[in-house]
Amino acid sequence: MRYVEHGPAPDFLRGWSNEFDQLFGDWKKMLEAEQNCRKENHDHCHKIRDLRQFLARVCGAVKGRGSSDGPICTYCEQRTAYGKNNSNPATIDHFRPVNHDETRYRYLTFMWENLVYTCECCNSAKENKFPYAIGGYVSPTDSQCHSYFGYDFDNLKIRAAENIDSGILLLRILRTICDFNLNRQTLIDERARIKRNIDKDMAVIDGRNLGQPITDEEKRRKLRSYTRPSRPFRNFARAYGVYLGLRAVVEATQENN
Repeated sequence: MRYVEHGPAPDFLRGWSNEFDQLFGDWKKMLEAEQNCRKENHDHCHKIRDLRQFLARVCGAVKGRGSSDGPICTYCEQRTAYGKNNSNPATIDHFRPVNHDETRYRYLTFMWENLVYTCECCNSAKENKFPYAIGGYVSPTDSQCHSYFGYDFDNLKIRAAENIDSGILLLRILRTICDFNLNRQTLIDERARIKRNIDKDMAVIDGRNLGQPITDEEKRRKLRSYTRPSRPFRNFARAYGVYLGLRAVVEATQENN
């Protein structure tokens, strides 16, 4: 789970939510309207485009790369891609589904804090589910969300953190893992790839330094390259750093959650 600090709604969004509702009805229609912009709705389509781009930056879109590189999925942390022909297209999700139990969250259709970028796989797995009875899922807007999850470094599956052993929070974590399908094989394969790369980098440092005191600090510097805000699976890499006994890499990246 990737922490998303939305901040205040962008200026161009304020005062427009009701008009967006009347014109487009839901987010999907907004995107369709942007692609099929008619002259009479030109201003609205520009606002839709601006909202999408602003949200993409919040969710970790990388500047300066190819046009297909999209933001990081808020839920599984893999890099998404723009365009329908890509294997993992970027989509926009309502964290609280607007058609859950018919109208429970309909008023959140264009609420800035309820919009997050996700990959198509997570969005499809989540669908319109929301376990209202246990307070919903773990939210990516919770600044501590990453600390609720841990990993089994043998099978590379995500799980509840070891310090969470009971209560409603545990149920929410387990439902989040299950309903978002956060242990699907493609994610396990990506975690395995990152783990192999980190192990290889650590082995190179060990071989070069031959056990000198500088070794751990060099390892921490290398691990920080895996835990930058722009990197996919940064929370997995950070957890693996702790597993390797390099906790300082966690402390160094804490302020960039």
